[in-house]
Amino acid sequence: YDDQFVSSLDVWTLAEAVIGLTLGSASGRLNLGAGEVFSKAQFVLALAKAQGRDLTRARTASVGRQATARADSLGLDVTRAERMLERPLPRLDGVIANLMAHLEERRL
Repeated sequence: YDDQFVSSLDVWTLAEAVIGLTLGSASGRLNLGAGEVFSKAQFVLALAKAQGRDLTRARTASVGRQATARADSLGLDVTRAERMLERPLPRLDGVIANLMAHLEERRL
């Protein structure tokens, strides 16, 4: 979808953040996600580029034109979690880099 926005985070960074918040003095509700909001299409294109793949036959779609109603804005404000962690959460390029690094580890 080029019009559905998320702040997807790789599972390794999510796990590290949860552990860090648990060991710290975190309390209350927190949003954990990427440090920026991006479309699902941006995510897929960035991941394909990082893998050296050309998506010549890929087509974007509109979430608003699907038969099942879906939210179009799923992005999270992670500033409170970042303050508690005392570090920024990765932006899209960092999420992609983390995914690629772990993919390479699995290939070894």
